[in-house]
Amino acid sequence: AFNTLSKKKWNVGFVRETVSQYEYYLKYFYDQQQLQSGLVDNHSSLERNARSTVATEDMGIHKELKLLFFSPEITEKAFIAVLRCKLPTHVLSLKIREWEKYIGTMGLTKMTDSLSLHMLEANGKAGNVGRAVKLLSLRKSRGYPPKAVEFVYAITAIEAAGLFLRRNRNVFLSEDKQPQIDDPTRWLDAILLNMNQRDFTLTTKMANQMLHTYASTGKSGKSRHFFYRVVKQPLDEDNCKEEENHEIATFWNRPVKVKMHMRPPPPYHKIPSQVRGKLLRKPGTDIKQLKLERESDPDWSPVLTSAISFADSLKHGACGHDPIELDVYS
Repeated sequence: AFNTLSKKKWNVGFVRETVSQYEYYLKYFYDQQQLQSGLVDNHSSLERNARSTVATEDMGIHKELKLLFFSPEITEKAFIAVLRCKLPTHVLSLKIREWEKYIGTMGLTKMTDSLSLHMLEANGKAGNVGRAVKLLSLRKSRGYPPKAVEFVYAITAIEAAGLFLRRNRNVFLSEDKQPQIDDPTRWLDAILLNMNQRDFTLTTKMANQMLHTYASTGKSGKSRHFFYRVVKQPLDEDNCKEEENHEIATFWNRPVKVKMHMRPPPPYHKIPSQVRGKLLRKPGTDIKQLKLERESDPDWSPVLTSAISFADSLKHGACGHDPIELDVYS
């Protein structure tokens, strides 16, 4: 029923209530198993609640209900439903990981192609990058046929994980203490390797989505203090002939040349002390310079450098894939 509502409006309140009931019984069965395993205090309120269900167990239907509840079909629909609740990304992330802990501990749910795909979708939209990559490996180990959408879900996980940093980045931290998601190269390489091992061809469209992950976290710590603006310069016929060897961008159906104009740096007193007073060694030399001077260089940007390096690797064939041609969007 939830699949039929995917492209229509649905009652969010009803979906949240249904998911809440599912989660209640999921925790109940989990706590029951913990109690039977002796992992819970015998004098806890959990035991008192468990005693009230003895009558249900004596009716002989408890086991059948448990097997039905943890069937792949019900579990799959639960993961579909939780995505319809319109929860914040960080709340969805915690809920998905908690569910997987309960379901995995029970050990009653058989993994299927469809279930693993919907779990991958849920983890992707929740921003659980590591879990999404592990689910890709699981699908490969079980021989499930590769689908384009599963790799899109894995890339979406990287984008979703960076949403929090758009408005909550601590720009006063040094570069080595910034979140690792700023440079998603290692996770993209894992996705590319999984695609190659399963004989799935990389396309320019998917490569562009991978490159977009480098910008999904918003402005870096440097750009918060050192801004630039993008200028679109209209081209006439003569300039178009000079640029004919390159693909020309268009804006309002007119050819333009895109340039980046750097703005002047902020006043010295507004720059964090970790940046303005620290000395760094120039790459390849013994000469030291202020960190402020290094970061004021328009060519200096760790994230941009990583993105360009990753784009170059795609053009030369990354992780066993054939070289691909990047377009203007890239």
